Amino acid sequence: MVPLSLVALVVGCSPAQTLQASPRPSITQWKPVPETPLPDLSDVEHALAPQIREAAIDDLNLYSDRTIIRISWTICEALDSGLTVVELEDGLKKSRFNDEMIAAFVVPSVKALCPEHESRLEHPSI
Repeated sequence: MVPLSLVALVVGCSPAQTLQASPRPSITQWKPVPETPLPDLSDVEHALAPQIREAAIDDLNLYSDRTIIRISWTICEALDSGLTVVELEDGLKKSRFNDEMIAAFVVPSVKALCPEHESRLEHPSI
């Protein structure tokens, strides 16, 4: 068994410091950090993120604009690779997206970022 003082010497802190728990913020204390400007996003992407966030109401409050745009582009890439809308929505559900989040993401993302797949929204199994 290694004495506590030896551990403190190796780690570089006193025994009193090793036993103190660091304070953890509760969920109610957490506040999102304000968005930093995203100069590398297009005007379409800047307009799309708030539209998706508003459509999903509370489900996307913790998502940054960059994360929302990244998911939107992933949706377009999945459709580009040949995935059907039904398969895409099934995959999103497996990733814990609820129906409101899926509706908020899929249609606006396709219309804004990859309109060439817009006809597939009308026929989701194709």
